Amino acid sequence: MPDLTSEYYDKEYFDGGKGYHTYEYSGQYDTWADTIIRLFDPANVLEIGCAKGFLVKALRDRGVPAFGIDISDYALSKADESVEDYLYQHDVTSGKKLGLPKYDLIVSFDTFEHIPKDKLGTVKEFMKLHGDRYYVRVGTLQTPDWQHDASHITMHRLEWWQEWWDQVFWEESK
Repeated sequence: MPDLTSEYYDKEYFDGGKGYHTYEYSGQYDTWADTIIRLFDPANVLEIGCAKGFLVKALRDRGVPAFGIDISDYALSKADESVEDYLYQHDVTSGKKLGLPKYDLIVSFDTFEHIPKDKLGTVKEFMKLHGDRYYVRVGTLQTPDWQHDASHITMHRLEWWQEWWDQVFWEESK
């Protein structure tokens, strides 16, 4: 298993093929933002695993106060300047407190499969401390080509995730 620190999620990970070939803004973030607004009508949003802040930007462009957290210094350094003040570098598996407010909705898209199984409880506690509602999109064993990324270390069927924490609105990545 790779050492999943900020250094692992570097330029090569996001833009060089170690994880993604190119991690760029696409229409999927607009679609995801519209879905979040339609399903939850959130007062504000915190995204765990925000990377370059694309979803945070799409939500803010729609008037939703959105913020993001990511482990990767590299990804955060590539965020659009319109959202850079709303993004935080933090490892949610560390158990360290950030002093963040409570958010109406915490979202996480394609991040949980990167979290070591023994750290999932720490992430759950972080989310419970900082959020009222939760929407998580997760890669599963049914996700095509998930094996291309060595940091996909916690892969389960969607039912496993739903049983693990039934207060979350879970969705499977396609």
